[in-house]
Amino acid sequence: MHIVAFANGIHTNTLTGGDKIFVEFCKRWILAGHHVVIITNKVGRRYCMRNGIAASHILLWRASWLDRYGVYAAMLGKTVMSFIRGLFLLQKRVDVIFASSFFFPDIIPAFFLKLRHPHAQLAIASYLFTAKRLGSDYSGGRLKGLLFYLNELASFWLTRRYQGLVLTASSHDKTQLARSQRIDPHDIMAIRGAVDTRFFSPQHSETIRYDAVFVGRFHPQKCIDELLSIWQMMIVRHAHRILALVGDGPLRHKLRTFVLRNNLENNVFFLGVHDGEEKLEILRSSRMFVSASRYDSGNIALDEALACGLPGVVYDLPALEYPQGVLKIPVGNKRLFADAIETLLTDEETYNRLSKEARAFAKTLDWDQKAKEVLAFIRR
Repeated sequence: MHIVAFANGIHTNTLTGGDKIFVEFCKRWILAGHHVVIITNKVGRRYCMRNGIAASHILLWRASWLDRYGVYAAMLGKTVMSFIRGLFLLQKRVDVIFASSFFFPDIIPAFFLKLRHPHAQLAIASYLFTAKRLGSDYSGGRLKGLLFYLNELASFWLTRRYQGLVLTASSHDKTQLARSQRIDPHDIMAIRGAVDTRFFSPQHSETIRYDAVFVGRFHPQKCIDELLSIWQMMIVRHAHRILALVGDGPLRHKLRTFVLRNNLENNVFFLGVHDGEEKLEILRSSRMFVSASRYDSGNIALDEALACGLPGVVYDLPALEYPQGVLKIPVGNKRLFADAIETLLTDEETYNRLSKEARAFAKTLDWDQKAKEVLAFIRR
C-alpha cells in the first residue's frame, strides 16, 4: 500500500500529541511493509528520524525557519508554501493520503493530492476542535479562537466535500464532532492514545528527584498557570516539594516570570523539551504525573507516565478516558487537586494501588494494534 502523510505544521519546540500519533503510525506502517512517504519540514524530519524513521521515507519541504516569527506567522507562511508546493506535488501511486492535522499546511496539499488521485482514501486527524460558534470556547483567546474556527470550518467543509475520514481522540469528541460538523459518525474513528510499553516501563530510579511532573506544550490549553497556583498551595503545606515542567511553547516567558515573582525557583524546574531516553529518565525519576488542563481530548504523555508506574492527577474532563491509575478532580477545584497530590505523596498504600492500576491500564494501550486498526478503518 502506498501512503503519503503530511506533517508540515510541526513547530519548533512545540511538539504535540498529534505529532506523536502521526510518527508512531507511520513507523509501524513502514515496518508492516507499506510504502510510506512523509512530507514535512526540518523539525518534522528530525523528529521522525529520532523516532526511528529513515530519511529515505521523508520528503523535505523547508519551512522551519519561519518558526522564529512565532506560531501564527509561521502557520501563515507554511500555509502559503504548502499551497505552492502542493500545486506541483507528483506521486505516481497513492492509496492513502493522511493529513496529520486539520491545519492548512497539512490539509491543503492533501486535498491537492486527492484531486490528482481521486480513488485514494483521504484521512484527516483532528484531536482538538472548537464546538462553539466563532471559536468562543478556544483556550487561546477570542482572536485566536476565531482564526482556529475559520481554519476548522474550511477544513471540515473540504473533508465532507471529498468524502474524507476523520481521526479524533475520544468517543466524546467523536460525538461532538459528528454533531457540530455534520460528519457521518461512521466516517469518524476515536483512536485514543497509546504507548510503547516495551520502552516505557516501571523501573524507577533509586532517588525520586521530582515529586510531580508535567509533560506537554506551554500553551493556554494546558492551563499550566493553574497548575502552578496549585503547586503554590502544596508548598504552603510542604515547602520542599518539587514540580518538573517538561516542554516549551508560547507561554514559556510568562510561566518563568510567574515562578520568579512568587519565589518558586526552588520548587518548579523548567527542564525543556525532551523525548525518548531523556523523557523516560525524567518520568522514572518522578513520583506522579499532574495536569490541570481544562481542554485536553487525550494525553499521551500521561499514558507514558502510567506505563512507568506513575499515578496521575488530572481534572475530570469528558474526553479523558482513564478508568484506572488516575485521580480525577472536579474541574477548577484546586483545593481537592492539591489534596490528591498530598495523598499520593504521603499515603503509600493508595500510591502503590494506583501505581499498579496505572501499569495494568497502560498495557491495554498498544501502538502496534492501534496502527493496524487505523489503517483498516481507512481502507475499509
